[in-house]
Amino acid sequence: MGYHAVEKTFENVEHALPNLDFIFQDLAALWYPSSSSTAGTATKLADAYTTLINKIGSDPDLGFLDGEVNIGKSAAPKELTPQITLKVKFFMIELIQLMENVLSDFKLESLANRNNPNNAGWITVFQRWTSGDQFKSNWATESKNYNPLFQKFVREVQTLK
Repeated sequence: MGYHAVEKTFENVEHALPNLDFIFQDLAALWYPSSSSTAGTATKLADAYTTLINKIGSDPDLGFLDGEVNIGKSAAPKELTPQITLKVKFFMIELIQLMENVLSDFKLESLANRNNPNNAGWITVFQRWTSGDQFKSNWATESKNYNPLFQKFVREVQTLK
């Protein structure tokens, strides 16, 4: 019975971790309560994310955003005609809306949910997005269209290191 309990407890812990601190950190992440979102929510949001990323890859006018959105380095845009500027604005609004949807669906206004290891990937993506020049430029004009809790969340994500 004791062997089975230990085996079950440590089944998903990386065994080659260098010391007990790492083992306990791994256990804390594994044992963190799962998100309170409804079934299928994560998949729906991941699909929306994939659709956005595919837009960058399939639209030559948005291709320059790859560095900013996927890597976290603002790339010098090609000449931004009024048509491309409008396309970028609408793309950024979609990106911002996905952020708000994730905030709402995973209840990220709660620090406990924001610190949930299951949501760490989203927080990392949002840090990258909010640090980009195009995001900052569009957020400056669009932020007033979003609720104050979401505006606060964006400010907090922008200050995370």
